[in-house]
Amino acid sequence: MKARVATFLFLSSMVMLMIAGCSGKNGATGPQGIAGQNGAQGVAGPNGIVISSLSATPNTLLPNRTATAIVNAYAPAGVTLNYTWSASNGWKVAGYGTTATITAPIAYNETGYITVTVDDGSASITGTTVLSTVSQLVTNTFSVGYKPEGIAIDASGNIWVANSGEKTVSELSPTGTTIGTYTVGVGPQGVAIDASGDVWVSNGGNNTVSELSPTGTTIGGPFTVGIKPMGIAIDASGDVWVANSGSNTVSELYPTSTTVGGPFTVGTSSNAIAIDASGDIWAVNLMDNTVSELSPTGKTVGGPFTVGTYPSGIAIATTGNIWVTNFGNGTVSELSPTGATLGKYTVGGYSPQGIAIDASGNVWVVNSYGNNLNGNNPGTVTELRPDGTIVANYATGFRPYGIAIDALGDVWVTNNQDGTVSEIVGVTQGPEYWPYTGPVFPGGGNY
Repeated sequence: MKARVATFLFLSSMVMLMIAGCSGKNGATGPQGIAGQNGAQGVAGPNGIVISSLSATPNTLLPNRTATAIVNAYAPAGVTLNYTWSASNGWKVAGYGTTATITAPIAYNETGYITVTVDDGSASITGTTVLSTVSQLVTNTFSVGYKPEGIAIDASGNIWVANSGEKTVSELSPTGTTIGTYTVGVGPQGVAIDASGDVWVSNGGNNTVSELSPTGTTIGGPFTVGIKPMGIAIDASGDVWVANSGSNTVSELYPTSTTVGGPFTVGTSSNAIAIDASGDIWAVNLMDNTVSELSPTGKTVGGPFTVGTYPSGIAIATTGNIWVTNFGNGTVSELSPTGATLGKYTVGGYSPQGIAIDASGNVWVVNSYGNNLNGNNPGTVTELRPDGTIVANYATGFRPYGIAIDALGDVWVTNNQDGTVSEIVGVTQGPEYWPYTGPVFPGGGNY
């Protein structure tokens, strides 16, 4: 006899739920199920298995956020039930018996179907609930200090921002609440976070680097480096590397001995820095239109490699390729690990500066002047595929500079003219990729 199924609609005060038609398998028999009304108990399916409710909270999510799904089912006494969860349309589900964690796709206005099959080893009954993501892009704005520039995110998801106009660093929670404002040196510009959670800040106004604990207490420095330090990055051994734009050098700090290595000579006005998976240091030389490569001991091993006009930011992909923003001509250059030019791509905005690469390999570029070279419009952020084609452009505040990506896929951007930080919610796969510390610590390194 054809298997019979039970279908019903379950409503709760928190979520809208739909239990789809239930189907038996393996030759199970039973009377045709009748749709439940207003949350009425479901009618028994094959072998007396009943799904009495299936709920998900919340049932409308931000992209890339999670919900919790719970199924209530029962069968005659002594019967052991098994639960199998699945999802559609890019939704992800991790089921643990009667409970599952649902992850929404990275898309707005996306509907998905979460299904659970309950069986006793010979017959089953299936229920489905409908979830969706919010319909419009969400961008939040949070106040920080005066003229924010560098930005980094710690392992707890807290956001650290260097306020170049007021000798401070702001710490925000993952929801944008101000946790604290901490004093550092003059003109702080770059921020990086080491594997222990300590925060390192380059102070361009007094040629020093400050070290803060994860709670914002000064625990080291100020350490004197070269003239006008800007970009800052941390290698796998915990050494801190700083690009000194005023002295055309790179300095290396050894935290365990509080001594300074170098300075190592690079090109003119080196203002950004990154470290690849082999430990080599890549310094961006603004006035030379080049990038220099140093070994972990500070020896020049490559370059200078020519990029675009007035290069300003740098990031390194999982492939080992080097991406550089060219402030002067609205492009991004891509270099191979050996420094060969692989491409130069238009970013769809003016004066690109900060740059970050997400967990899927897409490249995110901050356009300081947005779509107007005169700077009269808000800035933008461009998302590029690994092949350099544009995915989308997103609006930010005025004169955006730095960028970082958190573990939820939110993109955080400092707006220098506004004294704010923009959060573009759930638009990518996080966290940001950093080859020298791995994705657990997506700390800063780019100016």
